[in-house]
This record gives sequence, C-alpha cells and structure tokens, in this order.
Amino acid sequence: MNQAVSLSAIFLFLLNLPFGQQQLHTPFEILKMLQESKIEYEIRILEEKIPPPDYSDRLTSNYWYCQDKEGKIKSEEYRIKPETQSWLDKAEQEFRNHSDRQAREYYLKALASQPEVAVIMTYIGQTYEPEGDFDQAVEWYQKALAANPADYMAHWFLADALVAKGEKERALEELTLAQIFNRNNPRMKKSREFIYKSCGLKVEDWVFNPQYKLEKTGDNQVVISAAPAWLAYAMAKALWTYEPGYAASRGKPASAGLYSREEEEALAAEYGYLSSQPPEQFKDYPDLNVLKRAIEAGKISEYVIYEVLLPQYPRLAFELPPDIIDSLKQYVLEVRIEKETAAQ
Repeated sequence: MNQAVSLSAIFLFLLNLPFGQQQLHTPFEILKMLQESKIEYEIRILEEKIPPPDYSDRLTSNYWYCQDKEGKIKSEEYRIKPETQSWLDKAEQEFRNHSDRQAREYYLKALASQPEVAVIMTYIGQTYEPEGDFDQAVEWYQKALAANPADYMAHWFLADALVAKGEKERALEELTLAQIFNRNNPRMKKSREFIYKSCGLKVEDWVFNPQYKLEKTGDNQVVISAAPAWLAYAMAKALWTYEPGYAASRGKPASAGLYSREEEEALAAEYGYLSSQPPEQFKDYPDLNVLKRAIEAGKISEYVIYEVLLPQYPRLAFELPPDIIDSLKQYVLEVRIEKETAAQ
C-alpha cells in the first residue's frame, strides 16, 4: 500500500534548503504553489523502482551533416548518386574480405565522384588501420571532420587511432565528441571502456532515470509518487505538468515535449534537497550524484542537454553551435567522469 506524505510535513524542511539558481523557483516556492493551488496534490512514496529507459534504437547516422542556413544550424543528409553508391558497394565488399588496399581504391573513386561526402573520407581512413598505418588513418579522419565536424564515426575511429599512437588524452576528447553526436550508440562501449581505463577513469554506464510518477486521479486531483530522493524533482514536474497556466507562463510552447527550462527548474529544485543530505543517501543514483557536481560547477544546462535531451533527441546535437558542443565536451570530461580510485 502506498504511504501518503503530507505536503505540510515537508514545508518547514524545504524552507531552509540551500538554493543558488537565479530565475528558477526554489523547492520552497514550488511547494507553496502546490499548496495554494486549486488542484489537490497528494504525495506518495514510490514503491517499485522504475527501470531505466532503453534508447538504443535512437541513433544518429554518419551520413548526416551540419549546414548553416540563414544563420541557423540545420542537419542534412548526404544524397548519394548511383555512380558513387556503386563504388561504395564495391569498396564495402573488398573491405569485408580484408582487401584493404583494393577497398581504398574504390573508396577513392567514390570520393572523386562526390567530394563533398565526408563519410567517404572516414572509410578511407579506416582502410589504413589494419595495415598499422595510424598516421594516415588519423590524417583522413581529420579531413573528414574538417568537412563534417558532426561525423560521430570519424571522431570514434580517430579516438581509436590516437590510442594506438599513445595519445590517450586526445583520444578521450575525440571519443567524448563521438558520444555527443551519437549519444546512444552501444557499439562505442568497447572503445569507451578501453580509453577510460587507459586514462585511469571510472567506467560507468548509466542513463538519467528519475524515480517518480504523476497520475491525474480526478478533475482537480493529482497523485505524485516519488522515491524520497527524487521528491523535489517530482513536485516541480507536477507543477509544470498539471498546474493551470504555469508552463505557459514560463514560456513553454503548448506543443513542446521536453523543455529545457522545465528540466532546469526541476533539477535545480532537486539540488536543494541533495545539498542537505549526506552523499551516502544517493549512492544508488549516479544521475543525482553527477547532477550535484554539475550544478556546483555551473553546468546545469550542459547536464540537461547531455543527460536529458540528447538521449531522447540525439539529432539535436547536429543543430547545436560549436561553442555549445565544446561546453558539453568539457562537462563530460570535467564533471561527469571521475578518476578511478586506487584499490585499498
């Protein structure tokens, strides 16, 4: 049976929580709005843990590229001509047969047919790796990225080639960019584990998974079920979801699904609770532990984009300006991942 929790019982507790975010409502303010609402909000303890979402089918393609159209970055897809495709088919067959030089010749013919298709440069670079010529591989991957900085495969393969050359730190940066441009690709897991371990970093595989549910049980009744650690986040989400006029007053379009300001406010409210509790209470929630570090590092927007938005909408990365991509890379390298602790 669900255990009901009184809103008033946590009112004084939230009143004294630390909170440093500007232009976002505090946990206290959120609770006050819930209390004064015409909607009757009931809080319950979530009894069963919600399993992590599976986004493994939400992938990007290395045939996508970024293009600046009238000052806005848009994602486009390469249109391959029949002649080019014919050369690519022959190259792929030779590559599968481990005939790397012959494959390279066909890839070069494909590139001559359509020089603007950067992914072909990535494929050419790949043919050098079985021969141990990582310098040539790196050169071609860099050519591909100069033509299309969003080519996740070029970033990924470049990372592997750099590791082979002993350039672990550069490899880590390139792998991070690959993950930004294809957030859910499980095929990069082996490279990530090897590069992370080479750099003395923890290998953690988790996805943002807030533990709460909202249910409208009547015309003016809403039940908020949440794990205790996620209560502040759940209350904020209830406000955005069910409080009449609230989302619109905060600028959320009626047709929007995920909205960054909504996530920022809910996560900032959650931080207030995190800051008041011992770390041990959240040891089973890596998403909350990283959230705390992100907010303290001034990286809440990066957290929202990388952890919340990109897993659900991975193509969004193709429409982000370079400075945001760089900021996301720094978030992953400086906030999300941690050094491996020495064994006792």
